[in-house]
Amino acid sequence: MHYVCSNDFSKAVAEEYLRYFNFERDTLDMALRKFLAQFCLTGETQERERVLVHFSKRYLDCNPGSFNSQGECILKSTIVAYTFVQIKKLY
Repeated sequence: MHYVCSNDFSKAVAEEYLRYFNFERDTLDMALRKFLAQFCLTGETQERERVLVHFSKRYLDCNPGSFNSQGECILKSTIVAYTFVQIKKLY
């Protein structure tokens, strides 16, 4: 799946798509690996951030209380995701 639009329909599709992922009891990095194995995280930084906002919401739905806020989850997701992207570039 590839997500780039920010309209209401695209948001609804992204949220529905993420319901197919079960991140229960996964660490953040393991959940991101599962997600990124099925989703191509491309585009501009703002587009990537929109995707990670949806991912973090789903992660928190599956693991309530694992982070103090969605913002904290988004920040850590962003760091881990960009680390994965940089590592892929090396190989």
